[in-house]
Amino acid sequence: MKKQKIEKRPTRARRAVKSVVIMFCALLICNMLSGGHLTRAMALRDGEQRYGVYEKTHEITSLPAENIYKTLRITLMASENVTYCGTSHFYTLFGWQDDFGVPLDCSDGESIHAGWWDMARNGVRDIFYWGRVDDAAVDSAVIERYRAVSQDENGDYTFEKREAFAAELIEDGDYRYFLTGGVATEANYGDYGWDRVYFVGYDASGAEVLRYEIERQMSTSFA
Repeated sequence: MKKQKIEKRPTRARRAVKSVVIMFCALLICNMLSGGHLTRAMALRDGEQRYGVYEKTHEITSLPAENIYKTLRITLMASENVTYCGTSHFYTLFGWQDDFGVPLDCSDGESIHAGWWDMARNGVRDIFYWGRVDDAAVDSAVIERYRAVSQDENGDYTFEKREAFAAELIEDGDYRYFLTGGVATEANYGDYGWDRVYFVGYDASGAEVLRYEIERQMSTSFA
């Protein structure tokens, strides 16, 4: 008498694994069709190449910009000659995609290379400041923002300090980097595009040893 073959029902674990595999395959297909990436690092690398950065970089640090997009991150990347600030965020179906980026050429031997970037979406604004410091005398740093409040008959402006806050220096190899900022304060609303922004470096004794005007590198409006 032949034994009847009993077909085993898939266990819960097997069903879960199968679902994960299907989702992974679907994500791969969406990635190929949309230009998305499985990791944030891959998306940033794609952005670097679009902006002409071909040296191999590594991540220094990153900050969230959740009020712009829930998964949006501002990431600081660096190599020997380039400091790159890039944005990327995660789409449920498409994976990680890069948005915009700004490279700074650090090969000219200057004591500092820095920039600032303002971004907005639905009336909300963020401002980020980043850069690389090569001056060994700088032990701590502050970001200062000034705004023109009046103009005299000669056309010269009087500037008023709007804010000042510490910029943490991150050591990486022979260099130090900073990435700071976030939601724009009320003092920075309005025509902040004409503001003057300074990186102020202090030595270990607290004496000012470096004052550098940071230029705006990009202004982005997200849809």
